[in-house]
Amino acid sequence: MGIVVVGCYDIACPYVSVLAEATGASTFPLGVASAGLTILSFLPEKPIERYMESHDLASGHGSEHGRELLMQRIAETRERGWAVNPGLIVEGSWGMGAAVFDTAGQPAWALSLTGIESRFAPERRDEMGRLLMHHAHELTKKLRGEQALPAR
Repeated sequence: MGIVVVGCYDIACPYVSVLAEATGASTFPLGVASAGLTILSFLPEKPIERYMESHDLASGHGSEHGRELLMQRIAETRERGWAVNPGLIVEGSWGMGAAVFDTAGQPAWALSLTGIESRFAPERRDEMGRLLMHHAHELTKKLRGEQALPAR
């Protein structure tokens, strides 16, 4: 079983939902898992506000996903450049995500890493975050038809 973030910001959403159901994966709205948090964090302010007004994440996903705490994680994600989910979905299961932007400059997808907490020790998070961001930026460039650096 895996985790799938469903933001429905592109044409893949219906297919992802069917695959998640068929495989027993969980689906989460934007702002809950690390990939969805990074996408939400890099949207413009107005869409974030509209999203927050129309979605009560705390009722379905716990108090850690309340508006104030989510806005704090959005600010941290913007400052860092990547999202961190410190076991908020499943205790001991961490995730990190970096946004991939479409040709219009909007966050449309994300690269993410998930694993057990011990793999996300404080001394490794910066390294993994920088690596995620590097590859998310390279993928963004490739999607835009720009010259991307070779994978490291």
